[in-house]
Amino acid sequence: MKKKNDRKYGMVLAVIGFVILMIVACVFIEKGNEKVREEAKAIADRFSDAYFSGNIDGVKAYLAESFAGELECYHPNEGESAEVEIIQVKGLQDINIFNMRNPCHFSVEFRAVYEDSLTYLETNIVREKSGWKIKSYGLEK
Repeated sequence: MKKKNDRKYGMVLAVIGFVILMIVACVFIEKGNEKVREEAKAIADRFSDAYFSGNIDGVKAYLAESFAGELECYHPNEGESAEVEIIQVKGLQDINIFNMRNPCHFSVEFRAVYEDSLTYLETNIVREKSGWKIKSYGLEK
């Protein structure tokens, strides 16, 4: 009788230990996700600052080795203000430690001061040895 109770007690301890291990793992995974998102957000902010200010060298600094697009900065129509209002950065919440080896996507939602509609700087990023880099980008209405 005593051995049966010992075995039940051992099983209960094993289950408790497993639950504690899973909680700790979830905490570490979420901390890793937060760090990866913070890194991606920093690149999104710096890249969009360079893009909207017309800093072509700044834009170049954030491009991936695999970037094959045309290098350009934001340029409004002639006679229109280059001033924009950044509304928000979308898509960063989807970036995590499990998908960071694949291209990820974010978009910078903005409104030019002379427009009444929103425009999006659509951006695909990849993780390279030196950190997050822009694989492609472009504007979309």
